[in-house]
Amino acid sequence: MNYSICIRTLGKGGEKYSRLLNSIKSLKSRPEEVIIVIPHGYSAPIEVLGYERVVYSEKGMLIQRIVGYESVKSEYVLLVDDDVEFEPDFINKLSAPIKKGLAEITFPIYQEMLPEKGIRTLIPALTLSAVPMIKKDMYTKVIASGGWSYYRVPNQYKKPIYAHSAPGTCMFARRQALIEADIRNELWVEIPSYPLWEDMVLFYKAWISGFKVMGIPDVGFEHLDAGATSFNRSVDASYASGINHIIFWYKFVFKQQKGIISNIINIAALSYWMVTSSLYKMLNGAFRGKKKELQAFIKGLNDGLTYIRN
Repeated sequence: MNYSICIRTLGKGGEKYSRLLNSIKSLKSRPEEVIIVIPHGYSAPIEVLGYERVVYSEKGMLIQRIVGYESVKSEYVLLVDDDVEFEPDFINKLSAPIKKGLAEITFPIYQEMLPEKGIRTLIPALTLSAVPMIKKDMYTKVIASGGWSYYRVPNQYKKPIYAHSAPGTCMFARRQALIEADIRNELWVEIPSYPLWEDMVLFYKAWISGFKVMGIPDVGFEHLDAGATSFNRSVDASYASGINHIIFWYKFVFKQQKGIISNIINIAALSYWMVTSSLYKMLNGAFRGKKKELQAFIKGLNDGLTYIRN
């Protein structure tokens, strides 16, 4: 199959990156090329396949994805992070719905992306951030609050299923679909230092541009999670969850629908999310000493509202 692999990295994956390279070596369908997308000023990984090509870009989770698929010449592209591993038949399984004309973009379903069961399901649901789906006709859906609903597919589920969004860790796509979706116009997602929602922006912008996205169950895939950590990570994430949620809602929910009733519903849903999420952050600050997260979140909300007004 005519496809390439683009790896988004900072060059520090280590042993987990080696496991990704071993997965690539084991693929039944070998890629035309493997591109390593790394920010300017960073060193390429010392672990090599021997035939990869290094491409430099600005540092950013979304821009590195964009530079990756813009750099390939093949018809299809697998976009992956540097901390995953997969089975030898991985490409054949992800490409099957695309070959059948059912979708232009696919991704492996793995339950780790969904909220954990228990209280970690309840809080996102009460704030309309991530809500279990009642009508289980898709894997994920964008909802009026700017959040999303999800179907926790059972382990025995075997059929591909449509989705509005998915983890940005891995996706297989027809390259032209990504080009025509004009993802470069969404680099506002990297205003915060920790660009939450970059995956939702990537998948859903493609969806509303007319390109179908499908999740593929029963695929041998593991996210090894070699993500960097820092003292301010939770504070940065709180700011990003405020500003990027507001901008996402405005561009991809509010602006996509017309009519007074739809506008009222969307504004009411966003307002509810803002109030309940702020209340949750306030309680977290009072009882768990996370006042900086509350401050960062409120600043994010204010910056997001300023952005869409301008």
